[in-house]
Amino acid sequence: MINTKLGEVLRCFNKKETKKLYAFLNFPLLSKRKKTLKLLHYLQPYLPTFDNFDQSKAQIYQVICDTDIYDNLDFNRICADAMDLIEHFLRHVHLDKNNIHANQAVFDFYLKHHLYKHFDTLYKTLDEALHKSPLRNEDYLFQKWLLSSYLLVQETRQHDRKESHTLPIIMNNFDDYYTILKLNYLNISNSYKTVLNIDNNNFLETELIHHLEKKGIENKIPSIQLMYYMYLLGKGVNSDENIAKVAELNSSYSNMLNPLERLNIYTFLQNSYIKKINEGKGVIYEQKLFDLYKEQLAAGLMYESGGYIMPQPFKNIVNVSLKLKEYDWTLAFINEYTQKLMPDKQADTHNYCMANYLFDLQNYQACIKTLQCVEPVDIFFNIDGKRLLIRSYYELGEHESALASIETFKVFVHRNKQLNDSNKSSNRNFANTLTQMMLTPKMEKLLKLKAKLENLQRVANRKWLMEKINFRIERLLKSEKIDKKWQ
Repeated sequence: MINTKLGEVLRCFNKKETKKLYAFLNFPLLSKRKKTLKLLHYLQPYLPTFDNFDQSKAQIYQVICDTDIYDNLDFNRICADAMDLIEHFLRHVHLDKNNIHANQAVFDFYLKHHLYKHFDTLYKTLDEALHKSPLRNEDYLFQKWLLSSYLLVQETRQHDRKESHTLPIIMNNFDDYYTILKLNYLNISNSYKTVLNIDNNNFLETELIHHLEKKGIENKIPSIQLMYYMYLLGKGVNSDENIAKVAELNSSYSNMLNPLERLNIYTFLQNSYIKKINEGKGVIYEQKLFDLYKEQLAAGLMYESGGYIMPQPFKNIVNVSLKLKEYDWTLAFINEYTQKLMPDKQADTHNYCMANYLFDLQNYQACIKTLQCVEPVDIFFNIDGKRLLIRSYYELGEHESALASIETFKVFVHRNKQLNDSNKSSNRNFANTLTQMMLTPKMEKLLKLKAKLENLQRVANRKWLMEKINFRIERLLKSEKIDKKWQ
């Protein structure tokens, strides 16, 4: 039962949503669906976690239908009807009386029967409610355009076109809605391109951006400004000024956006900070990134699918806190927030992050042992884990194991079609640099390798590689001094 479609959906409800669901099920109009209501009320004490729930489908069916016989087909029908009720509830709970889209049928009724006074009253009520809303986001612009479109329909029905100002208003409202919607899609497209090997044909992209820059982006509402500056960051215009502008707008106007939109902006800021760190500005942006993560955690904005933290941001938080040597904070975070990951990802994400923590504490044997318990969550966890294993072998002086792992790693990166050219280049440069360093005993070649590393545009674990090369150079210098002393 837990693994059925119905069980999966019910597990995603929090306590507040569950309470609203069962209040909705008490509506008299639903009383005829007796078996379905019995099933949902039978499951209620176990929601949302299904703790201590071990009844089979046959046992549940026999209770709710008061029979000794199990009818699998009938039970599946009851579950399907329960899903229909839940979807009906989700539609009902998110469309309140002030939602313009929910009032479409009312507007249509008034217009059909020429009840224009009733239409005007409803229009004014919805217009006032819309302007009182603190949000100035994509949904707000959609509602604003939709409301003005009903007014245009009313004017058309009344044949009142002499002094109409509605058409310019509706066109302006639609332009704003289209602009924020298009910018949002462009931003999603740009974020995909940074990690995956895809090529999107973005229709009217150039024309839209040219229009915004010609008209002046500062004249647009803050949410459109935010999307525009995020677009610039996504296109690689990663200047300190653009990053600061997004951070400023996010801080000043976050109350105008819903939690998911705020989460997307935090994600863009994080990616921008990470790019700056990769460009060598780690001192400034690592602390900014760490503070941004803590701000999200405090605001409860790290939670996505089903109210869980996703593995990738969890890993990123651990990585940046380790770079800042916040070891106590890191360990406390891993232990406290692991249970807030998706249940099937908890063990592997916890073990991977603990392996990173142990590596930073120079406990390399324990790091390798922990990595052996990890089934990669995704391709990026897989690649990061392989690099961590290689570095652990190197730190332990097990150079044969390190070199063998590097060769396997290079083949893996080369054959993987999910990685884009940037990711492949970064990982190849890591593997080649470490191999050359391990096989280069002479000072002159090490100095050339160091210069080459400094000039490489993309290389994973650059800082660690530079530390290892510098250590080898210093050791060779000391050796030369000792040799000269004894000559």
